[in-house]
Amino acid sequence: MGAMTAIGIPVAILVFLIAGAVWYQLFGLALSFWVGLAAGGFTFKYFYELDKKDLASTLNPPEEVWPVPYPVAWGSICDVLRGSGVDTGASGRSIWNIVHEDDSRGSIQAKLSFNQMLGVGRTKEVMAREIHLNVQLTAEGAATRVKCVYEVFSPMGAGMVKALVRKAQEDFKKHMEVNRIQ
Repeated sequence: MGAMTAIGIPVAILVFLIAGAVWYQLFGLALSFWVGLAAGGFTFKYFYELDKKDLASTLNPPEEVWPVPYPVAWGSICDVLRGSGVDTGASGRSIWNIVHEDDSRGSIQAKLSFNQMLGVGRTKEVMAREIHLNVQLTAEGAATRVKCVYEVFSPMGAGMVKALVRKAQEDFKKHMEVNRIQ
């Protein structure tokens, strides 16, 4: 559950109560429960959709043009993937594994496997999770076009996934800036 969904639950309950009360005052008891339920449901759906859009925009960051030659961009991405570990909580430190790289086509595929504690109270469970990354590099003169696409197969625990994806993107940019030829 994302932050907006967590906000949406109490707001939906409040909207349910207010809409039901207003309907009751204006038209009587007949449909007040159903009107409140519909209003609360649409409110919750609105907040849930905001979370889904945020996750989709995080997993598909916009294409960027890095002001570095292709070999520097390639090396920056590979160095970050091979060298940067991320702390994922339940599984300790996890490292991106490069699954496939094709320098001639400019593509890198990587996978981050980790365990995450999901649920609360008695329903807590350690789940194995994976984030897949596909990077496409295209040389454009002295610059390089970089397109990253992340995939997760379960929206559960999206907060950690978003944090790990944002960290990877920041690490790519930092490493590229360090290796940039002035």
